[in-house]
Amino acid sequence: MEFTLENQIRLPHVCVELATVQWFGVTETPVYSSYKISQRLSDDHPPLRVEKILTPETFPRARSVVLLPPGYSVRLFPLEKPLRILHCEFEKSYFEKVTQRNYEQWQKHLMSLLAMRNEQLEILMQKLYTELAQPDFGLELAVEAVCL
Repeated sequence: MEFTLENQIRLPHVCVELATVQWFGVTETPVYSSYKISQRLSDDHPPLRVEKILTPETFPRARSVVLLPPGYSVRLFPLEKPLRILHCEFEKSYFEKVTQRNYEQWQKHLMSLLAMRNEQLEILMQKLYTELAQPDFGLELAVEAVCL
């Protein structure tokens, strides 16, 4: 997997990255110990094909968002060209405290999390994108506020 990092901000409980990724063969994601929220920024891709979770595809359109709880891995099928993404990694205990949902509650909704349609979350992710794409004074404070 090729991963080109454009910008990154690390805060005590979250790391936000703006990046371009590409893989050429079937790729297995690592099993993470944190919550991962990603937003597709590229608008010239078909949905990503995934396996190992009952959702056959994810990232159906530009600006769509997926959430992967800790302890899961998915198999991704090849991309024809690079995919630009915004990626947030939340510490497990922090994410559960902020969302007021525990791991078991998130796990019950795993299938819908990979094909999520949530306009408010998409807008918040776009605010993060704007901050990372055009960093300005108060970047860390703005990112922290959006992540809360």
